[in-house]
Formats: sequence, structure tokens, C-alpha cells
Amino acid sequence: MEGETAETVAAPKTSFKKEDEVIATVKLGGLRSGVHRSRATTQKVVKKEEQLATDGLKELTLEAATDLFKAYGAELIAQKRSSLAAFFSDPLITVASGVVTFTVGSKLVADGIDEETRKIRQYFSKASYTLEAIECRVNAKEVSEYKVFTPKEQFDVMAKEFPILKEFEERFNLEIDG
Repeated sequence: MEGETAETVAAPKTSFKKEDEVIATVKLGGLRSGVHRSRATTQKVVKKEEQLATDGLKELTLEAATDLFKAYGAELIAQKRSSLAAFFSDPLITVASGVVTFTVGSKLVADGIDEETRKIRQYFSKASYTLEAIECRVNAKEVSEYKVFTPKEQFDVMAKEFPILKEFEERFNLEIDG
């Protein structure tokens, strides 16, 4: 029996002690494919719900969008959220195939509108209008020309349209409060 080595094989344990640790193993391939299957099902359900939500809704027009935003602004005032409500009361918007594009004066207002997008879409849906998306474009110059605040700014805007007003101001030595 020279050259032969004896191997000892431990007998399997039949009872476990508190010190023994049980390690569970999972085959990742099976788990991964199960997750992919459930994701695909979820996406199909969501798309079907979105399709059902837009069925039977009217196409959005500029006038309808403006009216709905004014009404939504009134609701925000009732909720004591007047800063955003003031913007919705007189919005500078364009509407193209269910997409509303806001022209805002600051990134802060754009962020506020982005936070409200889900609620606004629900509001439009309740009013039976299709609202695909809301986009914000920051352009302070365009907003300042659209929203005139002081009497001097109002006069300057009117004078651009009617140059004779400047002549009246100079001829009669008019002073516009600003």
C-alpha cells in the first residue's frame, strides 16, 4: 500500500447548529428573464391606458388652452399658490398638435410649470381636451414685451405701434410716471 494515500470524506451533516450558516443561491439568468417579462407586460398595459385616456378627447386650440389655464390659475389661487397662478392668468403660449409651449421669463417659472405638468394634464383631460405635452421656453425679452407692468412701459409699447404718441408727448411736455 505504498504510494497510496487515503482520502477521508466527511459525512454530510444531518443537524445544524446556530454557528452554521445557510447560504441560498439563486440563478441570475432565471431572475433576469423573469424581470424582463414583467417589464414588457407593464409597458404594454401603460400604453393601452394612455390610449384609452386620449380616446374621445377634443383637439386643443389656443383659445381653449388659454381659457383652461386661466381656470387652472383660479384653482391655484384657491390653494394659496398665487405665484404660479399669476403666470397662468395671462400665459404667453402657442399650441401645436396637442403640445403647449410656454414662453416664460425665468428658469424658476419654467421649473414650476414642469412640476405642475402632471396635474395640468389631468385637468385638461377632465375638461375633455387632449394635452400631449407641455414645453417651456425661457425668453425674458419676449415676455417683457408681452407683459407690460408700469405706465412708462405701457406708453413705450403703445408708442411703438403709434409713433404719433411720441410727438404728442414732446409737444405737450407730457411726463409718464414710471
